[in-house]
Amino acid sequence: MAGKSLQEAKVIKRGLAYLTPMQHYHIEEFYECVHPYNASEMIELGYESPHHCLTEMYNNSEAYVCRNQDGDIAFVGGLWFGGESPQMFCMFANNLAKNVVLTAKMSKAMLRMFDEVHPVMTMTVFSKFEHMLNWAVWLGFEPCGITEDDRYVEFVRCLLIENSVTDKSLRPVVH
Repeated sequence: MAGKSLQEAKVIKRGLAYLTPMQHYHIEEFYECVHPYNASEMIELGYESPHHCLTEMYNNSEAYVCRNQDGDIAFVGGLWFGGESPQMFCMFANNLAKNVVLTAKMSKAMLRMFDEVHPVMTMTVFSKFEHMLNWAVWLGFEPCGITEDDRYVEFVRCLLIENSVTDKSLRPVVH
């Protein structure tokens, strides 16, 4: 895989780690190392297999792969489109414990990249996974509801427009 990773576009870099647009060959590579939490989540979401979900992700979303300094996939994340606002997602590799800091830094960097184009994003997280709920809040998403069956927490992230009342240039002058 080192040969392919050397040729990958490096959209965002942090040291030797980077984000690259998801390519078809990433499906098989990530399938081999997907975190068990995410594999079970894909099945609960109604996909016949994690491989099927990853193929859907590749075909129907703006997805990026994060490689760590060793060239291993740390996570796949991006945006699904189709609702009123894009839905952010992130699926982690089974080496998450080794890549916690990298995952935090790169998911924030990816989110800042999306902020340039999408002032509103949503996220849906399984309510039983406290770490994921905390991660969503840490990224700046705010809980805005729970699904009827209490299985998911809905989040939203809105950027203030530049000329809002919190803009420093619009505040009254204090003497």
